[in-house]
Amino acid sequence: MLRGEEQRIGLAAIDSFARLRRIATECGLRIQPPGTRYVSDDELVLLASLADAQRLNSAPTIPLDERLTADTRACAELLIRNNLRLSPLTLYSGRGARRS
Repeated sequence: MLRGEEQRIGLAAIDSFARLRRIATECGLRIQPPGTRYVSDDELVLLASLADAQRLNSAPTIPLDERLTADTRACAELLIRNNLRLSPLTLYSGRGARRS
C-alpha cells in the first residue's frame, strides 16, 4: 500500500496512501516503485511511523515533518479498521535508518 501496489482494502485506503506518498515525496522521502525487492531507509522510517501511530500510547519516536503526521495517523487507522497491524518490531526498523 505504501508503494501503491496493494489495493485490497478499498478506495479510502488508496486515496490515503496516495496522499501519504505524495506528501512524503514533497518532504524529501523516497518511496520505491512497485515491485522493488528491497525496502529503502525512507520507507523504513514511514513504516515505523505507521506502526507507532497504531499504538494506543503512541509518542512519535521518529521525527517527521508535521505535514506527514496527520496522514500517517489516517493510514494507520485505516489499517487498524481492516485488521492489519504492523508488528512492534517495525517500530525499531526506522530508528537506525539513514535519511537518503
